Amino acid sequence: MAHTYGADSDWVKNVLAAGGCDLLTRGRKSPLTKPLLVHDPTRRGIRPFARQILQLLRVADFLTPVDSHEPPARPH
Repeated sequence: MAHTYGADSDWVKNVLAAGGCDLLTRGRKSPLTKPLLVHDPTRRGIRPFARQILQLLRVADFLTPVDSHEPPARPH
C-alpha cells in the first residue's frame, strides 16, 4: 500500500499501532496483518504504470505484510 499522504500520517501510525487493518479495494475487503513500513525508492513489485505515477508523486513509502512472499525493502 503506497503512502500518498506520507509515512508520518496518522492513519499509517494507527495501522502500525493496531497491528493491521482491513483494506477495501474494488468492493472487496482484504486483511493487512502484521504491517511493516518500508522505504523503497525503486518501487519494485509495483506494476510499471503505477510505478511511474508513484515516481512522479515522489512516493517511496509502503505498508507491506511482514510475511509477504516479496522480501521488503529497507525498513523505514
